Amino acid sequence: MSSRTIGKIVSIGTNGIVAEVYDSLGSYVNTVDGIRFVGEVGSYVSIYEIGRTIIAEIESVAEKSSIVNGHNLNKANSKIFLNLIGEIIDNKFFFGVSKMPLIFSEVNIISEKDLMIMLEVGNEEEEVEEGKTRALLLPIGESVIFSDYTVKINIDKFFGFHFAVFGNTGAGKSNTIA
Repeated sequence: MSSRTIGKIVSIGTNGIVAEVYDSLGSYVNTVDGIRFVGEVGSYVSIYEIGRTIIAEIESVAEKSSIVNGHNLNKANSKIFLNLIGEIIDNKFFFGVSKMPLIFSEVNIISEKDLMIMLEVGNEEEEVEEGKTRALLLPIGESVIFSDYTVKINIDKFFGFHFAVFGNTGAGKSNTIA
């Protein structure tokens, strides 16, 4: 169990993936990246497996209390419900998961390195010839969940497919595209 480990998967099924948060944890854990909140809805967690790291988002949290013979034992822990987003293989992020994680796999708070791979923070441009560069990523705004991160899109991937911009009259669609 590392300093990032917050629980383990206890259920995998059609209703999704459920992990149980270790009851020895408080509301926060101290990691190399700083102090992180445990079980925050909308935050990301990672599940390490051989050859890949699965990334999931915490969709909801439920409290589970221990009641035996009608008596509350004051021993409570939380269950977190996970939505699998994608996986990191060879330091590249791919949306979707090739196979489900194993039951009883440890669930960890996402590391700064994995978060940067997932959000494609890194090489923003490449040199095409001496003295000339080409942009690879286009910043489009700030992340609501991770205030330190600028949300960027991969220009080649985004404009390589169809896309649409919707909005009310005067909302700034043309300016956004320009």
